[in-house]
Amino acid sequence: MQCASSAVRVFLLCLMIVCDSNLINASPLQSARREPVAEVKFRILPLGDSITHGMSSSDGNGYRLALYNLLTPGNKVEYIGRERSGSMGDNRHEGHPGADIRPISEKGKADYAEQPNVVLLMAGTNNIVFNIEPDNAPKMLGHLIDDIVHNCPDVAVLVASLTPLRDTHNEQRRIKFNRALPAVITERAGAGKHIARVDMGRITINNINTIDGVHPTDEGY
Repeated sequence: MQCASSAVRVFLLCLMIVCDSNLINASPLQSARREPVAEVKFRILPLGDSITHGMSSSDGNGYRLALYNLLTPGNKVEYIGRERSGSMGDNRHEGHPGADIRPISEKGKADYAEQPNVVLLMAGTNNIVFNIEPDNAPKMLGHLIDDIVHNCPDVAVLVASLTPLRDTHNEQRRIKFNRALPAVITERAGAGKHIARVDMGRITINNINTIDGVHPTDEGY
């Protein structure tokens, strides 16, 4: 287990990065962002479904290569996971095409022994697309987050909202899911957990593949 100061440093740097990407509200962190952060060794577990896997991206990397390139100046970055996809060298992840929240939760358990200090969590799309308890999905996601933090107490968990869906009915359910997400995050952050929501609102329907209506285009990733 890493020391508490190291865990806070990892979380702070994660927040600085997503703030610079305009993915979360930066106002509470304006002063922190002006302070230099010592080199961090990231052990990142990308956990989710086919979007984590990188499906429909031309190189198979999805968002993972761009994130790696963003983090590596001044930091050491290692991805964790039993799955591999994409052209990048360090292409490990735990992204499972077609998986809803429950199997994603089970798949992630095998990676906790490696003690990731960052988990990138994006799950729930398949609950909506395949009508698997969509109304209960935010609660299930909360249980998954609790399991991650229980097994990796010093981890920083970045929870992504869901990206747009071209099917009109599914899109309405996605919006409902995303509206429930802040309460799931706030409850746990208020208990002192290193957790933040990453807003995917900058990805529009124009960034979603027109063939399957679910996965981002290269620009979306």
